[in-house]
Amino acid sequence: MSKNPKLEFLKIELKPTNHKNVITFQDFFKEVYKVENPENANVKKGIYKTSDIISGFYKFLYKKIDETYNDNQKIKKAFSAKTIKKDNKKTTSINLDKDLNIIDGIISGGYYDTGKEVGSITDATIETEKLKRDKILLDDFYFYFTHR
Repeated sequence: MSKNPKLEFLKIELKPTNHKNVITFQDFFKEVYKVENPENANVKKGIYKTSDIISGFYKFLYKKIDETYNDNQKIKKAFSAKTIKKDNKKTTSINLDKDLNIIDGIISGGYYDTGKEVGSITDATIETEKLKRDKILLDDFYFYFTHR
């Protein structure tokens, strides 16, 4: 886990806009739901239940965390779901509870392209090796997301 653990709460408040050409989160996730459920009869009629849109959002977020590193090239920091090897199978620690609208689990992340070097703790005379640009220094963090 992180050496300096801290608890962070983020609250995002969305407010309506009066602009006509603005794509809302609801519009975006209607499109996501439509792409992922093209044969759904209601989707073909343009009818979307709020629960379907929210479920689409959670699945979208789950995939974004679960599949690959998400990186911020400006600060050279990235994260992804922690991979766990169990019974010779690789899986991640991310859980999706669609009924409670919760995504949680362990994510691994940290800085990359740091210019740091790796050395031996047992022998200071062994030549150090510089970490390559595509190597990341990982710490584990607990991630919890829900909405009300």
